[in-house]
Amino acid sequence: MKDALVAALRGPSDALATLLEARRDSLPEVWALKTLSEDPAGDLHKDNFAHTIKVVEQCGDADDTTLLAALFHDVGKPLTRRVDRGEVTFHGHEVVGARLIRKRFAALDLDAEPVIRTIMTAARAQSYLDSWTDSAVRRIRVEAGDEWDGAIRLAHADVTSRHAFVHRRVHQTVDSLTTRSDDLLVDDARRAERPVLNGDDLANLGVERGPEMGRLLKWLLAENRAGRLKDRDEAITAVKEQM
Repeated sequence: MKDALVAALRGPSDALATLLEARRDSLPEVWALKTLSEDPAGDLHKDNFAHTIKVVEQCGDADDTTLLAALFHDVGKPLTRRVDRGEVTFHGHEVVGARLIRKRFAALDLDAEPVIRTIMTAARAQSYLDSWTDSAVRRIRVEAGDEWDGAIRLAHADVTSRHAFVHRRVHQTVDSLTTRSDDLLVDDARRAERPVLNGDDLANLGVERGPEMGRLLKWLLAENRAGRLKDRDEAITAVKEQM
């Protein structure tokens, strides 16, 4: 079942739908999406099963983890569907879905955690706001780990609305997050390269501004890049020995 499922995720959409129907007893969580409506009146003109198949297709040639995440990303919705003042909601469906995925993947002998990380990160990426702190942006990428790229791909793929403005909004939101995250990575890398002592620190140690200070700053940078002299007191001692 595992090999057939992964192979089907890379095949034509109609073949995947046929497999899922044939294996509905083995993958009931996915098949349950067939009768799940996002319309308050229960209209099934756009059921979540069709949406799921389309999301898998839009993930293209992604890795197995991302494709599995695309297939299972909405499985918590049937258990969380509510109609509140004429609006359908699925609050907490990712958490409920994670429990279902762990149970199903154990039976399929698949590793659930990378798939769950991909789904959770993709959902958070779609909800990104410019008001997020830098720490929050760093945290989402760190927690995603190796699944970051796949999660971003899923976040872009998880939009099947017939309205172009919905697609633009989702893509712009996810792009804003990835751009900011990439910029922070660059800034953090530059900051990590900076020696613990700067020109003012050297001047306070009696180093005159000029060639000698330039030499010491260059030396401190080389030591820092080599993983040495990360401690301020240690760096001060080392500079005094160089003077």
